[in-house]
Amino acid sequence: MSRKDPRSVFTSDDHAAAEFVAEWLGRQGIDSELITHIKESDGVGLTPFSDSQSTSHMEVFVKNIDDVETVKKLIVENQESILQEAQKRDETIPEKIAVACDHCGETAIYPGTMQGTVQECPHCGEYLDVPGGEDEFDWSVVDETISEDELADNKNDEESDAWG
Repeated sequence: MSRKDPRSVFTSDDHAAAEFVAEWLGRQGIDSELITHIKESDGVGLTPFSDSQSTSHMEVFVKNIDDVETVKKLIVENQESILQEAQKRDETIPEKIAVACDHCGETAIYPGTMQGTVQECPHCGEYLDVPGGEDEFDWSVVDETISEDELADNKNDEESDAWG
């Protein structure tokens, strides 16, 4: 998608800022998606938060094209409160997070903005969880002793048993 896509409502070089705007729109009940663009792929969409020297940028797109003008006005009207909320959030994010890999035991350093994500260990390539961040999913309902494949197999066995 390019900057000419009419669903684009926000563009920034700062991944955290674009992610924050997408989350803020979600709290307003507006479906949006965050897309990463590299300079070579389609040029750079400009906003007051980015410039033409960008090496890459993030764009927030609304899913319903009929919402574009309303969303743009909403962002402009709430710019101060969005910035204040983002600053409060930034104050709680650590600058860096050290994570010990469960697989190789080496320590990797990640930016604080990556807390709550899954990353590859730079030493061995295994996946590791960067602790922190907001996780909206209630993990207490997950039974980690049964894999999804086993669950599907058990369901198929129960269905075949039901029919005799």
